Amino acid sequence: MEQNNKSQEKRQAWLIGIIVVLTLTNLILLYLFIQRNQEVNQQAVAIEEYQEEIDQTSAKLDSISQELDKRIEEARALNQDYEALLKVKEQLERDKEQLKNANARMLREYEEKIKAYEELLIAKDKELEKWREIANELNEEVVETKKEKMKLVDSISSVQKEKQKLEQTLAQAAILKAEGIRILAVNSRGREREDDAYRARQIDKIKIAFNLAENKAAKAGPRQIYLRLIEPSGAVLVGPDGGRFQDAQGQNLNYTTMKQVMYDQSSQEVSIIYDKGGEYREGTHVIELYCEGHLIGRGSFVVK
Repeated sequence: MEQNNKSQEKRQAWLIGIIVVLTLTNLILLYLFIQRNQEVNQQAVAIEEYQEEIDQTSAKLDSISQELDKRIEEARALNQDYEALLKVKEQLERDKEQLKNANARMLREYEEKIKAYEELLIAKDKELEKWREIANELNEEVVETKKEKMKLVDSISSVQKEKQKLEQTLAQAAILKAEGIRILAVNSRGREREDDAYRARQIDKIKIAFNLAENKAAKAGPRQIYLRLIEPSGAVLVGPDGGRFQDAQGQNLNYTTMKQVMYDQSSQEVSIIYDKGGEYREGTHVIELYCEGHLIGRGSFVVK
């Protein structure tokens, strides 16, 4: 009986020992689990902070890249050397690519790089500001020069217009005038007759007599006087020595006969005799005189 009790007490002691061991084991496992969970959480926080720092660094590099693009464009617009900025931009792009695999130590290095890039931008801004001021001054000078040029162009244009007006006035003044136009009938015996109307049989030739008026504005020298004899039908009679000439408006006109005279700027008498070689039609005939493309006189006679 006593032996059974001892055996039971021994089993209880073993059982209590096992329970204690299991309890201690569970406590140790619980402690280890808590420690591990804390380490995991700390690592997660560290990773999150690390990624956030990478994102911030990447954002700063992107911002610097955009600012570099602006400085490059401005330097190009100001016609300044921007090759050094292009090389900096290439290095910046390489840094952005390497950032994807950066560790904590490299992130510290990126802080220094970003600081260097920012200092470069500040220095470039100061340099570009000087060139902006120079460009603005040059633009103001260019604007003033353009204004002066426009004034000069306007002045030259005004002078040219005045010159053209003067030339037109002189050209108009230089046009000769046929005054006192007389149309005479010459019969077969050479007898001249002046009247308002003639019978066809009385006309063997016609003589047109007139004075070239004095004109000091016209140059002295040879002149061609074109005579146009317009029949009652409206057609211009073209004689054996007739042809075509161009008037002041550029129009080609038929003429009946032509005579060259030497004009000396004084009033001088001129006569042109025309032999049609046949009878004149009944009706009004018109005589037009041209010189240097201008109509200088007109007359008419009637054939009955």
